Amino acid sequence: MIALYQDSVKTTPVTASGDPVGAVVLTDGTVGEFIQATAGNRPIYRSNGTLGWLEHNGVAHTMDANYAPMAYPITMAIAVSGNSPFESPMALIQDANNYKQIYQTPDGWGYGNTVASSTTAVTAIAAGSEPFVIIVSDDGTAMYIEINGGTPATNTHARAFGTPTKLTLGSRDGAAEYPGNIYAALIINRLLTTDEKADVRTKMAAASGAILS
Repeated sequence: MIALYQDSVKTTPVTASGDPVGAVVLTDGTVGEFIQATAGNRPIYRSNGTLGWLEHNGVAHTMDANYAPMAYPITMAIAVSGNSPFESPMALIQDANNYKQIYQTPDGWGYGNTVASSTTAVTAIAAGSEPFVIIVSDDGTAMYIEINGGTPATNTHARAFGTPTKLTLGSRDGAAEYPGNIYAALIINRLLTTDEKADVRTKMAAASGAILS
């Protein structure tokens, strides 16, 4: 379960479409709370009566959670839509030059390790496939990224894990990027089984309205 608050100290719950989001609390305790203490940098909660999402303005809307895994494997997944490209809706950050991120370019969705590294995997975006359910699997030897249940793109990599300190949703570490909407997100320190991955796809598609392959 998830609880949303308009402020970072969690005194005022989010109750309506258009409210700012200053804190996201995952009540299962799997990841620390996502916080945005600066009012102007808070994403906006939106709802159409069926679906709910966090709207990011592409300028500075971002939320951070303290999160410090120290080893592979990792799995990242996110359901997103918005103006293309939504450059970095999810990133695991060590510092400005060392991070693991899901990102979008005009060529497709990708997953990579650092700004300078060429160690990436990119899968093409099919026409009409938005919203997107993106799942990344990284075992430290190979990385896989799939979109909407399609065939994963893969690449080898041998980069050390590093020492990340936080997980960000929205613009990466407050950098100006592109606007977009986040419907659901997941990170876990293991690879998912085939059945678990199928369950994540199905639930994220239901949360976002994505059409799976």
